[in-house]
Amino acid sequence: MTRPVDHGVDPGDLDLGAVLIVDDDPAMGETIVDILSLGRVPAESVTTGLAAMARQPELHPAVAVVDYRLPDMAGVDLCASLKETDPDLSIILLTGYASLESAIAAVPHIDEYLTKPVHPDDLARAVTVGRERCLLRRDRRALVARVQRANTDLATSVNLRSNELAGLIAMVDAGASAPDLAALAGSLAVAAGVASRADGTALYLDDGAQGGVALLAGTSGVADVPRRLYRHRPTTLDDAVTLPLEAAGEWVGYLVLRSPRANDMYLQALASQTAVAIQNMVRLERERETVERISELSRLKSSFLAGVSHELRTPLSAMYGFSQLLATDGEALGPEQRSDLTWRIVRQAERLWKLIEDLLDASRMEFGGFRVTPGTVWLPEVMARVLEDFPQGTAQLSVSIPDGLPAVWADDARLVQVLSNLVHNAQKYSPPGERIDIGARWDGASVITAVADRGPGIDPAFLPRLFDPFSQEDSEHTSRDGGLGLGLYISRGLVEAMGGTLSVEGRDGGGTTFAVHLQPAESPNP
Repeated sequence: MTRPVDHGVDPGDLDLGAVLIVDDDPAMGETIVDILSLGRVPAESVTTGLAAMARQPELHPAVAVVDYRLPDMAGVDLCASLKETDPDLSIILLTGYASLESAIAAVPHIDEYLTKPVHPDDLARAVTVGRERCLLRRDRRALVARVQRANTDLATSVNLRSNELAGLIAMVDAGASAPDLAALAGSLAVAAGVASRADGTALYLDDGAQGGVALLAGTSGVADVPRRLYRHRPTTLDDAVTLPLEAAGEWVGYLVLRSPRANDMYLQALASQTAVAIQNMVRLERERETVERISELSRLKSSFLAGVSHELRTPLSAMYGFSQLLATDGEALGPEQRSDLTWRIVRQAERLWKLIEDLLDASRMEFGGFRVTPGTVWLPEVMARVLEDFPQGTAQLSVSIPDGLPAVWADDARLVQVLSNLVHNAQKYSPPGERIDIGARWDGASVITAVADRGPGIDPAFLPRLFDPFSQEDSEHTSRDGGLGLGLYISRGLVEAMGGTLSVEGRDGGGTTFAVHLQPAESPNP
């Protein structure tokens, strides 16, 4: 082999990797090392295939220059072993026995085939090309690995984002399908736990009392949670994240997640979605209440107009008819007939007056203009006025007021109005000939005046509306003689204005008892 020369290798080539020389002739190996050192290429030589295989992992060469014949194995076999360990390795096969067969055998495992003797320039060129080729292979493999990792990371990220999006969609579905706020809270607690992959979830909603208190409304996977949280000092579970729920600047509660497996940004999005769903349901329920109230007001208005129209028209028609009869045929009528028609007109006028007074009283109660003037009132005197002004009609009145009852704290005129309403109501709903019992007693705390009838009683379904204005029960057993359905409404308002209460209960054997509870005059209600 001729004397090596400097090939002017660029200093950057020093970073391309070492060269492993495998030749059974130590002198030949050292010569190649010397040649490569002129180009500042790090190189190392060994004399056997086993030594080369042992050295490869530590040296991690970029190029292996392998002699075709070695003492312990064929050079082609060594090339195959080295390639198996490092597929990026560039291999140059050297041989002094060039033949077609050796070239064909080496093709699958080598990158360059040189025949001894080798000119130093050819060797340097082959090594330089081999090092660059190895570097390109390693860069390509690293790039492929990075792309694969990036694809894996992207797939993981896409899968995570998909799961998070599915969680948010589940939150939306929970809000869309829940019929009311209670059901929504339970559904949101479950959906939030699934979306955040939390070990447990608790949802608290503002109690609306302006105190900054949120009450437990729904849970999922937890039991040991407080029943309430305070806005400015929430206490929650161990290992839990407490997220305030706000929508459009309005605080609606807290979402508590135990050990969630999601990032902070996603948890904030989850809390925001939860708050919006809750706020939408609150608004929806308010709208429902408004619609129901409007419907009820419309019903009441229709009922009021129909009732007032009928009840006012009845006495007016009678007064008009009787007056017209007196005007046209009065001279032909006898004194008794004219007197009878006149009193009929008076009674119808009184009925009309009573209807108008009820309307005015109801209006005063509705707008807070209702006033009573309480003082010391003796119940026997009040009952005497009730019985004196009240026609017996078809019902029998049985009055039992014991002596020694304390005076009550009431407005005497208004108390007469209340008891008259109750007696009239009992007479209206009692079968003909049935007795109406009126009694009073002292129970040690209040004076109780009761009016009891033997009528059909009150349907339990109607009880919640019994004291509503313009509300009257329809029954086949009811003997109706008109009215606007304001008597009980006004009576309860009057009794409460006097510091008492008006109660109702069924009567053994059938019928209804209304009881007025008033305080004694010695201890008036402040």
